[in-house]
Parts: sequence; C-alpha cells; structure tokens
Amino acid sequence: GLGGAGGPGGAGARGGGGGGPETIGVGLYMLNMAGIDMAAGRWDADFYLYFTSEGSSYYTLSAEQGESYFPNGFRGLQMNSVSKLPHIVNVTSQYRVKGSFYFDVNAYSYPFESHRLEIVFEDPRRTRDEIVLEPDSKYTGLSSNIKLPGFSPGDIQAEMKIETFVYPPFDEGAQEFTRMKYVLEVNRPRLNSFIKGLLPPLLILVVVCFNTFLPLQHLAQRINVNGSMLVASVLYHSSLANQAPSTGRLSVADAFMLVTYALITVNFSACIWMLKLQADGRESVAQEIHAYLEVVQLVCTPFSLTALSLRWNALLLMGGLALGLCSLRFFLVSSACRDKLGRSRRDAFQRIDSTRKVGRPTEFELAVDPGQ
Repeated sequence: GLGGAGGPGGAGARGGGGGGPETIGVGLYMLNMAGIDMAAGRWDADFYLYFTSEGSSYYTLSAEQGESYFPNGFRGLQMNSVSKLPHIVNVTSQYRVKGSFYFDVNAYSYPFESHRLEIVFEDPRRTRDEIVLEPDSKYTGLSSNIKLPGFSPGDIQAEMKIETFVYPPFDEGAQEFTRMKYVLEVNRPRLNSFIKGLLPPLLILVVVCFNTFLPLQHLAQRINVNGSMLVASVLYHSSLANQAPSTGRLSVADAFMLVTYALITVNFSACIWMLKLQADGRESVAQEIHAYLEVVQLVCTPFSLTALSLRWNALLLMGGLALGLCSLRFFLVSSACRDKLGRSRRDAFQRIDSTRKVGRPTEFELAVDPGQ
C-alpha cells in the first residue's frame, strides 16, 4: 500500500499491505449547472465529489490546489471539504467543488446543438502503478433540482468512465495516470431552437417569395423590399454568429443564411434587370423574366430548405444554386435572342405588307385611265 501523504499539493492515501496499486472509488453527484458559454467553450458546475476505499485506508485532497486535480478546470475553482455521511465508514472523504470547466464545442449543428459536458479528475502525482480510480455508482447521480437555462432537464444524460492518460516524454519510461470522466449529454429543445434561430430568416424568405408575385408596374417597390430584406438578413446573421464560435465547416444556421442570401440576391438582381429592360423598351423580355422568376423562386426555396433538413453538404447546395443561376442566364439570353429574331421578322412582314398596299391602288388607277 501507499504510506503517508504525497507531499505538498498531492493526495494522500493509506492502506493495508500488498504490492499492487491502491483502488479508490470515485463518486460525483451533480447539484447544479449554470449557463453554457459556447464562445468561450466553458460551462459552470456545482457538485459533490466522493472518494471511497475499503478497510481503514483513506484518500484526501489538498483544497488549496484544487485546480491541479481537474485537467479541464478553469482558473478559480473552489473546493471545500465537507462531511455529509459521517456514519458510513468507507466514505473516506467528501468535497464540494464549484467552478468552470472546458468542453469541446459542437457548433456544426447550431442552433440544434448537443453538447458533451465533461468533468475530468486525475491525481496529479500518483501514476497508475500507485493508484487506480474506479467509478462508484452509489454516490454518482444528478439532482432533481438542476436548472440549466436554455436546455431541458429531462434530456440530460450522465455517465462516468475511467480512462488511462499518458504524459510526455513518450518513451519507454512514460508515466500513465488514471482519469475519471463524468460526462453529461445535453440537447437543446428543437422547437425553441427553431423559433429563436431559424424562424426569422424563414419569414424573410416568405416575404421575398411573395414579393415575386407583384406585377411589373411595381418594380421599384420590389427593389426596395429586397434591399431591406438583404440588410435585415446580414444584421441578423451577424448577431447569430456572435453566439457560436467560428468553425471549419458551415453550421446549420450558416447554411440557412447562405440560402437566404442567394435567393434574395437572385430576386434583387432580376428586378434591376427587368427595370432596365423596361427603360430600353423591351417589355416582352421583362415579362418573360418575371414569369420565369416566379417559378425559380418557388422551386429553389423548398428545394434548399429540404436540402438543409437532410443535412446535405454545403458544396452540393452551392452547386445546385449555381446550376439554377446558369440555367436562368441561358434562358434569359435565349429569350432575348428569340425576341430579337421575332421583331426582325415582324418588321420584314410589315414592310412587305405596306409595299403591297401601296402597289395595288396604283395598278387599279392605271387600268381605269390608260392615258395617265
């Protein structure tokens, strides 16, 4: 067994004879949880930490150096020794810990994110050959009074597991330590996330889609509405992005806003083009663009939203939008060519008809009065 305390800042363990490592049971009972800061990657926890061992052995921590026992702990952890169960012999020590802990931020599914919040405990001085940690389910659990803002308490799942961690130098003399991980899985409510995150841009898309049904006489009003919706989308996306850290991939919110930008830009550009065609006297071409734009807007919007719900790759989304824009461009160019060819034919037929109308009365007059 181990003899005496482990020096300043270390944990102490004493046990009976034997050459093997000392086995210490670890229990964690979560009392309360505070807000999750995705931008900083931290969350706040308040819990009891139990250490159990067999026989007369005991395991104690140094409360002055509480941060050294939690590898993912943020500075300023508070750890106080308490004794809630003095009548149970094998509960050798009990501590109440308050503070912030780091976690891996899962921002790819934002605003429908789910997180794995961890509390990692490790003896900073004793290796796996000296002390082995084991989960103690009797003293592990969640309080029924947990209030976690923005998350449903019924969706919180907890588990405890033990892992082995190796520190450098990574050679034959590498030291292995046992780690206790207390993992909480929390999921944000879907309806609340949709209302707060995606409902505003969805309403913007609805306004833009219905804006295409206005006749050509109201192009100026349509341009004003599209410009206002584009500015509103940029401002909302900016405030939405401040709530989550930047990642290497597009989140669900980013992809949704990307679709919103693309559809508004298509509508805005088409309205300016139609206004210029009207100014040039090409009313028929503007009317064809207006009819085609209604179809494009009503088809691209549901397609894009369906792709988002199926979690397609953002590159595929951009490819589909690019293909749609190329098709629109090809159609508009071909329509302009057909309109120009049609006007040329109509002008030619009009010249032929006018020549025939002028020639027939002249021949009639010559036949009536040959002297002229």
